[in-house]
Formats: sequence, C-alpha cells, structure tokens
Amino acid sequence: MNLVELLSHPNENGILEFVLGVLFILSIYHLFLFFQNKDKAYLYYSLYTFLTIFGYICLAKNNITSQIIAPIQSSLEKFDVYSKFLYNAMYFVFAFEFVGISSKSKKWTQYIFYPLIFIVFVGTVAQVISLITQNNSYIFNTFHLFFIPAIFVPTIIGYIALFKFSFIGKSYIIWGSFILFISSMTGVLLHHVLGSDETNEIRFTVFYIGLILENICFSLAIGYKHKLVLEQNQKREQLYLQKMLNSQEEERIRIAKELHDGIVQKIGTVILCMRNNVKNLSEEKRTTIVSELSYINQDLRNVSHRMMPKALTDLGLKFALMDLLESSFQYTDIGFEFNDFNVDHRFDSKIEHNLYRISQELIQNIIKHSKAKRVSFLLLKNKTNVLLKVEDDGVGFPVLELKKGVGLDNIQTRATLLQGKVSIESNLEKGTIITVKIPWK
Repeated sequence: MNLVELLSHPNENGILEFVLGVLFILSIYHLFLFFQNKDKAYLYYSLYTFLTIFGYICLAKNNITSQIIAPIQSSLEKFDVYSKFLYNAMYFVFAFEFVGISSKSKKWTQYIFYPLIFIVFVGTVAQVISLITQNNSYIFNTFHLFFIPAIFVPTIIGYIALFKFSFIGKSYIIWGSFILFISSMTGVLLHHVLGSDETNEIRFTVFYIGLILENICFSLAIGYKHKLVLEQNQKREQLYLQKMLNSQEEERIRIAKELHDGIVQKIGTVILCMRNNVKNLSEEKRTTIVSELSYINQDLRNVSHRMMPKALTDLGLKFALMDLLESSFQYTDIGFEFNDFNVDHRFDSKIEHNLYRISQELIQNIIKHSKAKRVSFLLLKNKTNVLLKVEDDGVGFPVLELKKGVGLDNIQTRATLLQGKVSIESNLEKGTIITVKIPWK
C-alpha cells in the first residue's frame, strides 16, 4: 500500500482506530483526574473526547471496531452529524472552563455561550426532525448550511477573548484550536472539491491528523496547568508547615527565656537565701533543701538549654551537636561518636535549627526504641549539600512495614521544607542508618 492509498482510506487501514484509541485513553484518564481533583475542566475534556469518538466511530470499516459496533452501527449513523454539534460545543465549554474566562469577565462568557446554545438548539431541532421523518438530509443540510458558518461566531469571539485576557496555558489552547479549525475547514473544502466518493476519503485523514495534534496541545495544556496547581499546593503546604515550625521555635525560645530569666533566677536567689539566712534549720536539713533546689535549678537549665541551645546560637551546628550528644547519652549505656568533614563555617540558620531538631528526634528514637550499644553521627558538607548520617547497632525495624510516628513525620517535614531528602536503611537485628541530605547552596 503506497502513501496515497494509506491517506485515502483512513477509516479502513487503522488510522481511524488509532485516533479513536488515543481519544478513548484520554477520555478515561481525564475522567479519573476529574474525580481526583474535582476540576470541571477535566470532566469537560473527557466529555469532548467521548463525543468526538461517538461522532466518528460509525465511520470504521472492515476492521475490529466496525465488527464491534456492527449491531448498533445503523443507529449510530443517525447521530453522527448531530454529534459534531455537540462535541464542537463541548470543545468551547472545555477550553473556556480551562482558561477560566468566567472568572475574568461574565460579559465575554455570555458573548461566547449564547451563540453556542443557539447553535446546539438549531442542531437539536434538525436532529429531531430527521428522526421523525427518517430523513437525515435535514440534519446533514443544517450542518453544512448553518453550523459551518455559524460556528465562526463563537470562534471569533473566543479568539478575541483569549488575546484580550491573560490565561494560564492559553497558548496551548490557541494553537490546538487553530490546528483543529484549519484541519476541519480543509476537510470541508476537500469534501466539496472531491465530493462524497468513498474511495477517496483523504479529507478524513486531514481532519484526523488535526484532531491528534489538537489533543496533544490540549493534553500539554492540562499537564502544564496540573503541574502549576501541584506546585502552588506544595508551596501553600510548605508555607503552612514553615509557619507552624517557626511558631513552635518561637514558642520554645519564649519559654526558654522565661525559664532562664524567671524561674531559674528565682530559684538561684532562693538557694542563696537558704545558704545564708536559714539558721533555725539543722545543717543536714539545710543542705538537703539546698541540694534539692540545686537539682531543680539544673533540670530547669537543661530544659532551657534543650529548647534554645546556646551552643547552636553562639557556635554553630557542629558544636551544638557535640553538646547535644554529650548531654543526651550521658545517663545511658549507649556509647557515641561524632565526626565531621569539611564543616568549616556556619550554615544558614534555618538549616542549622532544623538539622538540630532532626538530631533531637533521632536521638530520642534511638534512646527509646533502638536498644543500641553504639551510635555514630557524621556531619558532612560537599559542594551542594550538607549530610547528616546517623547509624546505630540496635534492633532495627522493617522499613516497608513502618508506620510513621510523629517523630519521623517531623523529620521528613523539616527536611522537605528545606528541599531535602531523608533515606532510611534498617533491618531487624542489623541496626539502622538514617541519612538526611539538605541543599545548602
């Protein structure tokens, strides 16, 4: 079969089946997207592709598709022209729902949709008359004599609106609609020039090519918009999480200051008074009271230090981690080591504070759950990232079966806010390795 024969018989040689298959996949896929995202643009696009399939499936000849629809083909043929009214109208509904013209101007929305309603109404009347009289010439003539010139009205208005306002992804819609319009008009001209000779159906090939190109543009537009929506949702989520963590950090700082400047100072004053002024108590009793107050005072200092570590503020992450490890494991049986590589300067305060809080979470999990004997912390900086690697020789856990707790969720959240990643390697009785990678440039 040469190229001319291939293009002249698209309804028989697989071209139409390919087009219908692509449209069917797009219709189902965007229907799922509608149920997932509740965006009407997905629903209207799905209906548009479905109605297009409905309008052209009856043209299939001598192939699997024609065998499948054979029992209802005669019924489908009665509506094939009317379906062109419907899918063209649905095309406009989808396109302008996608770009959101109703939110830009109600006036322009009315300019576009009132002519569409009238066109579909006339087509419906012609279809009803054709069904009653059993004569398809009414709907056929209405399409060629009324629809083709009438559809120019919403088309021109639509293009004016697209160029008048700024829309997300409007270039895709403009190019897609322009391609479809040119291919449709070319098909109509070829029909009038070549006639309805079924041995030469190249006009359909032209339209099918335009239809595929148009839907590629529309799919790219939907994908682009979906990407923007996801990015906006992620930014909103990250902003919310960042505000939440900032408020938690501010509250820690406030409480730490109140503990240090208020309660700790007052207890210190009481201790001095006890040492110097309590003469009626025995030496043993006075010593006990002073000792207890000293323990309380030290505990409060420890709490204040954990909530607002002075080493982190004054000296940086490396020294704060060394101090944290020392204070956290000093009353446990867990041995630890800390190593750093190429950490020769301070990081951004957000990176330091979040990696410090992540380390606190990891240490807490190790003490509570790991049953480890030895823990290793490694802080490393390369050209683009700072890495925190924490390894223990504890009991481990099955990572795939892990149900994230609040601690691990906080770790992941803090890393995500800094565009970082968390990886977990663990096996039962073989310990755990957790690596946090944060970009610092």
